[in-house]
Amino acid sequence: MLIRLLAILLCLIPTFAYSQNPSEQTIKINSKLVALDAQVYDSKTNKPVNGLKKEDFQLYDEKTLQDITFFKEESLPLSIILLVESNTLSTMFAQTRLEEWSITKYLKAQDEIAIMAFGEHTKLVQPFTKDKTTVINKFKELPKVEGKLNLVRSAIYQATLLMRRANNPTGRRAIIVLTSNFSNEPLLNTGAIASKDETLEQLYESGAIVTSLVFGNTGDKLSAELLKRKYPDQILISKFFSKSNINIFANQTGGEVVPATKTDFLEKMSDQIESLRTRYSLAFIPNTENETEKFREIELKLSPRLTTTNSDYRIKTKKGYYPDRPTFVSLSEIILPKSNNKNFIRPYKIVNLMPLMMDFWAKAETQDTDAQIKLFQDTFIKTYPELFNKENLNLSDENFDKNLDIKIRAFLFDIKKQSLPFIKLSNRLISELNENEEKFLSRFSDLKWDGVIYFLPSLSSFISKQTLINKKEVLLIGVDTIAFTRKEQTQLWPIFHHELFHLYHQQFQPSAKHLNLEQPLYDFMWNEGLACYITSLLNPDTNKGEIIQLGSVKDEPKANALVIIKTLRDNLTTNSNQLYQDYFSLDTSINDKYINTGNYLSFLAAERLVLGQPLIKVLQIPSQNRQTTLDFLLRRLNIAEKQNF
Repeated sequence: MLIRLLAILLCLIPTFAYSQNPSEQTIKINSKLVALDAQVYDSKTNKPVNGLKKEDFQLYDEKTLQDITFFKEESLPLSIILLVESNTLSTMFAQTRLEEWSITKYLKAQDEIAIMAFGEHTKLVQPFTKDKTTVINKFKELPKVEGKLNLVRSAIYQATLLMRRANNPTGRRAIIVLTSNFSNEPLLNTGAIASKDETLEQLYESGAIVTSLVFGNTGDKLSAELLKRKYPDQILISKFFSKSNINIFANQTGGEVVPATKTDFLEKMSDQIESLRTRYSLAFIPNTENETEKFREIELKLSPRLTTTNSDYRIKTKKGYYPDRPTFVSLSEIILPKSNNKNFIRPYKIVNLMPLMMDFWAKAETQDTDAQIKLFQDTFIKTYPELFNKENLNLSDENFDKNLDIKIRAFLFDIKKQSLPFIKLSNRLISELNENEEKFLSRFSDLKWDGVIYFLPSLSSFISKQTLINKKEVLLIGVDTIAFTRKEQTQLWPIFHHELFHLYHQQFQPSAKHLNLEQPLYDFMWNEGLACYITSLLNPDTNKGEIIQLGSVKDEPKANALVIIKTLRDNLTTNSNQLYQDYFSLDTSINDKYINTGNYLSFLAAERLVLGQPLIKVLQIPSQNRQTTLDFLLRRLNIAEKQNF
């Protein structure tokens, strides 16, 4: 879960259940996934309790016990808004030696902080930044806010809007309110400021926890209140019916309200930050039979076994969710949680021939074509005959030498014409390989494939190719083909992750090789769709057209969708080469022409498939059920197309 504090994921998330009788196969659909964070405290020490397991919790949705489908205790980056009641508290903060601020010990490199001051209005003091020095300096210089009122609720509402600008793609979001907790919003809301319910809705949608440090004593607050009250609807009794008390918002979102003074607030804020970072992440799929647009209450309890021995434990988590609210959650951490193992060892071997290619081009660039061809022959063809053979280069025995010469000449022409993307991609391969290997292996640490991966110039013969060399499994990745076909949009790592997933998938389904045209269409769509979808999770910033290996989406996928869905459903058990060519654009020549949406439909089907159950179960679904499931998903996509594709 990228942001674990959220209400829900508004996606179609199917759960597939097969009956024991093959003739009575049924598929049930769930449409929501609810994600939440929780912290368990020891009431005696007020310290977080770590090390609990999924079995130690019971989760209820509208008093109905739910299966917890995702559970993990983890430490995540933070996006924090410091929301400060500046008119009342800025003087006190100015007296603090913030250059020794202990909070900096708890802020990590990936954390980001924004600062807002509030009173009668809200002012943005500092947008989100990861610079600790900037945070401290801005906190020293909190501005005064015009007006005499103190609108806490309105400030929280504005902070939820700012939270949408948070930059952390993964992590937790929190609003830390430094306040006297003394709000004087009018008892009768005229609509000029957000209501309590509107503020709570925004909090759930933003995924933010509200936590607070409260300063001052009751006498100070009442004295200040009597001085500020002027109008009938601001009578003192409104305090006792306040819709702005900070406890309301903290309690609803799973935060803590802690009393503080000018001498201890830095220490207590640091404790709150540390408590926010490491929490329990949970998710469940609600029962669609009870689906409603109204707020649904959830309750997280400790299991009877745990409460019997630890009666002083208490849980803080959000109180519910809105089924019809979009959220900012990314799915990669739910579907592909990272392994706790920090040392990733690749089971395969990497051979990168691109540095050799750069050396070749540095020597050959100023030579004539015949000299370049001879140098390429000596550098690659003669040195690696097992790689540059007729099978891998798609050449026949007849006139092999002549056709190889033509292929090398065309390759050299392409380098001269498109040297920039080619060199750029080769350099990125060297500098970014380890990072992108870890991105994959941290999610698929049980990958067992022990072959060899070659990055090489393929003479535009392939983007990727899985084959055998000397009885050893190898994966060939044609860096030149990728550079020449993608040009300025060149993306190497989505293709790399795509191929690695195929290798992983083969542990469960041996035929799950890239572009395996010998298998029936339903397996082809299953394999390629899953590889594309998993790749999209690992590379969220990459254009979807690139992920599904489309040159562009300008051909309006929805225009032909109904026709294509019907054709695909009618041919799920076939493996016609013409069908693949017509509907999946398998031509890997430089001037690919994508004319249809077969790849896109495979992606959408895989998306709905994976969101419904753990990926490991998807990979183990037997062949006869794969066909039934894919047919069902295509029918669902057909319905969606008729409504609003």
